[in-house]
Amino acid sequence: MNELKSFPKERIAEIFTQNLPLIDVRAAVEFEKGGMPNACNLPLLNNKERELVGICYKERGPSAAILLGQQLVSGETLLDRQVKWARFIEENPNALLYCFRGGLRSKWAQTFIFEYTGREIARVEGGHKALRHFLLNTMVKESEERNFLILGGKTGAGKTELLLRHAYQIDIEGLAVHRGSAFGNRMTPQPSQVDFENALAVKLLQMRKGPSILLENESRVLGRISIPDALYCKMQNSPLIILNKSVEERARFIVQTYIVESYHYYLQKSDSGQDESSALEMVHQDLKQSLQKISRRLGGVRYQEILALLERATNSSKWEEYLPFVERLLVDYYDPYYDYAESKNSERIVFSGREEEILEYLTASSFSWQVP
Repeated sequence: MNELKSFPKERIAEIFTQNLPLIDVRAAVEFEKGGMPNACNLPLLNNKERELVGICYKERGPSAAILLGQQLVSGETLLDRQVKWARFIEENPNALLYCFRGGLRSKWAQTFIFEYTGREIARVEGGHKALRHFLLNTMVKESEERNFLILGGKTGAGKTELLLRHAYQIDIEGLAVHRGSAFGNRMTPQPSQVDFENALAVKLLQMRKGPSILLENESRVLGRISIPDALYCKMQNSPLIILNKSVEERARFIVQTYIVESYHYYLQKSDSGQDESSALEMVHQDLKQSLQKISRRLGGVRYQEILALLERATNSSKWEEYLPFVERLLVDYYDPYYDYAESKNSERIVFSGREEEILEYLTASSFSWQVP
């Protein structure tokens, strides 16, 4: 192989619009801080090896660090990595690879892959840094140029479920792995901020030729994830559609989706050996901790009253007993915040109604819907 192939920075958009598979040869510790949505982390150097090479570079210079890297990635260690790369490439023959800047690590990986498979895999020019720069610019550009329609509604109205019926939507809560409230933590961990931003930018890029994008009305912060400023600002100035549901309907929805589902998750964890009582106790502790987070806003008296409703529900064998707890939370905490926010944004509201009415409105307004 006389010359190592490179994939030019000018064509980076194709990587995401065509969803090209990527091999990220950075160490796992780098990948965990943020990678590309379509990337698989198959490192050239593992975390310890990267650390040793870094120390060598600082103490003895680049030549010694390169020599140490060659010594560390040799023999059985190299063969193991070549096998993993080859397996991925066999399944993804149009794969590209990258390191942090598209430099020496990428070139080594290219050479090792060619020596083992006889196939030339192009490295992304500029590496992760160039990919990240492109997606950050995409986020700003698409946020400014695209039109958005925002789906609002009080907590528990089922906004996400309605959103997902739209053929042209982005589920921000899904990307953030969060339900958007103090009780919104999901069982799976949230991604890094970088991973979230990258995935969101790719979604925007892939939908760039379509109509207005439907988004759910969100707070700026979802758990430990923040919506990028450019998009959040555009969302705050986009038309609103409001999904209406009664307090009782919303409370029943929350009990089922937040409480019952959490219980079944704990009950079915294969490695936990949870029985029904211990699974219920874990749900109780989750709810209690979430309630504690908003205790100052509730005030001492209301907090104790709502906590008592939670304790009463936990001591019962019926899920319906959680309804008074949830309804009180909605009426005393969530709804007042929502009513205040809605009053400040009343001029943005273009329609409000129940699911069927919203579906009819959007159909009449030439919005494309995908009905399951």
